[in-house]
Amino acid sequence: MKRINKKHHQPWCKFCPERTVKAEWQSQHTVITKHACAAHKDELMQYESSMQDSGRMTEADYQTWHRM
Repeated sequence: MKRINKKHHQPWCKFCPERTVKAEWQSQHTVITKHACAAHKDELMQYESSMQDSGRMTEADYQTWHRM
């Protein structure tokens, strides 16, 4: 998980009602990127850990490791 730079475009939090709160955090190393505000940082951490435990590979992982 990484903090979103405020100088760049800030997306909306995926856990809040649609288009109400700007995101401060972004998931990293997952197939589907999600964004979260400070209040939903814990939910984003749970999402990241569940995606890592699921055994899914990104396209880059597939091209690098799956073919070996």
